[in-house]
Amino acid sequence: MWDEGRQAIRTSGSFVEWVSGAVLADALLAWLAGDHSGAVRSFHEAATAARARADWQDVLRALALLADSMLQLGRPAEAFRAASEAEQVMRAHQALGGVGRICGVLAEAAVLADVANAERVLLDAREHVNAAGHEIARPQLLRAHGLRLRKGGDLSGALAMLTQSAEIARAQRATVQLVRTVATLAGTARAHGQLAVADEAEQKRAEIAARIGPEVLGLRWASGLSRIFVGRPSSRAPRLISSREQEVAVLVARGYSNRQIGEALVISPRTAGNHVEHVLNKLGLQSRAQLARWVAEQGLIPEHD
Repeated sequence: MWDEGRQAIRTSGSFVEWVSGAVLADALLAWLAGDHSGAVRSFHEAATAARARADWQDVLRALALLADSMLQLGRPAEAFRAASEAEQVMRAHQALGGVGRICGVLAEAAVLADVANAERVLLDAREHVNAAGHEIARPQLLRAHGLRLRKGGDLSGALAMLTQSAEIARAQRATVQLVRTVATLAGTARAHGQLAVADEAEQKRAEIAARIGPEVLGLRWASGLSRIFVGRPSSRAPRLISSREQEVAVLVARGYSNRQIGEALVISPRTAGNHVEHVLNKLGLQSRAQLARWVAEQGLIPEHD
């Protein structure tokens, strides 16, 4: 699925123009290839360059992409900062075309980051989207509302909002919005005791992740899904982590402790431990044993080892 997205970015002149030329196009290609940290750096750089030349539409585009990326990486406070700046740009420079790009992101970030005025942000975002008719933002707005209700203990209301979000995302063929919603729906339904609904949503999450590929590992909504890529050719997967992190992962798979990794790579045990944590976070894994299985699945250890 994301292979098609990469091809579209490379060949569509209109798309490259929308994302401010090569910088943001390359950032999106990096994102689709699983290089999430590289994509985030490029989004930051694009926003900085656009501010310097006072190109506010480009600032808005870069910040919207940055904020939504941060949400998918499980960093809502950073997402809220980027989305808030984008909203200010939209208001100050009458960039109303940005309503669909930023309002849903801002609302969801506000709820997940537990900002004090999250309810007000959510209501304002809904009013903007309704007034502008930007239905593309609807699935994310409804998901944000569902998250808000869940945080308040209204699980029935949350399930209703999340179900509506999923239905609209499915109708719009907005696959990433759909999988993010069903990931939230699964946990909410399970907390509400609706296990059949939870299992169905979890199955849909895994199905979409499998269609996209291992590049999704490290994203918040794909947490714990490394198992579905067992036995699957994944030549792109090592690009999810840096060469040094790959070295660390292989040593973990060989049973090395942080002290032994430090000795092998001539770094401190603390630095080795930090590398291990970064690798686990990027791949959406919870333990060294899971990381060892991932290394084996990728064929990163030569057979004679």
